[in-house]
Amino acid sequence: MICFPNAKVNFGLYVSGKRADGFHDIASIFIPVDLRDALEFIESKEDIFNSTGNSLEIAGKENLCVKALELIRSKYKVPAVHIHLHKNIPDKAGLGGGSADASFMLRSLNEQFNLDIAQNELLRLSSILGSDCPFFIDNRAALVTGRGEKIRSLEIDLSDYYIVIVKPSESMSTVNAFANISIDQYVPDLQTIINSDANIWKDEVKNVFEENVFQTFPILQKIKNTLYQKGATYSSMTGSGTAIYALFKQRPVLKDEFSNCFKWIGRCL
Repeated sequence: MICFPNAKVNFGLYVSGKRADGFHDIASIFIPVDLRDALEFIESKEDIFNSTGNSLEIAGKENLCVKALELIRSKYKVPAVHIHLHKNIPDKAGLGGGSADASFMLRSLNEQFNLDIAQNELLRLSSILGSDCPFFIDNRAALVTGRGEKIRSLEIDLSDYYIVIVKPSESMSTVNAFANISIDQYVPDLQTIINSDANIWKDEVKNVFEENVFQTFPILQKIKNTLYQKGATYSSMTGSGTAIYALFKQRPVLKDEFSNCFKWIGRCL
């Protein structure tokens, strides 16, 4: 079976508190985008995992695809499989690539081996693998709160926009990003804002990780400024970094810009 896990971007990202379990309460609209990995598995004599494309920081048994397989196998009968993952989504970018791979692995195993796992159970299992994983089970634009497990699907139409994603070589781990975050209980009404005049987005919506991450990596502020100069309606860092995305009404011409960065132009899903 082959599937194509997609990335996501965050429209607004707020941290409103730290929980007793050590996680943080967040609020954000997650938007799926058409930047995809390729994930394939076939039955095999033994479990094998390999990858191509962008280098993986976490490979082998610690990769989330393998962890998803082991998690499913702890409750359901699944034969040995050979997994091949081709990475297009950059790591440590705030794009949810690893989480998408894990959730698509859960979904595909369920389908391929007729496990009949209910949607609620897939959501529960995915939450064990990571905070962003539950979003990719339904994989629709959603308001995400709690540690990431509270997901309310939204009707959002961004079909008129092109999305540009730029990721420099600089990276920051989620742990380090959260270590320096300032907690603020104020969270705007993101659902109302995203369905309002797009001209207000720039002033009304922010990613609270930007301030500290931009201080560490000033190139990110330069990328964001350049995207606005090229005509973006809205631009922001996604997740805890370090990718910057922008929404454009017209397909932008970015011939010479960001030559030393990962650059992708496509659509939201």
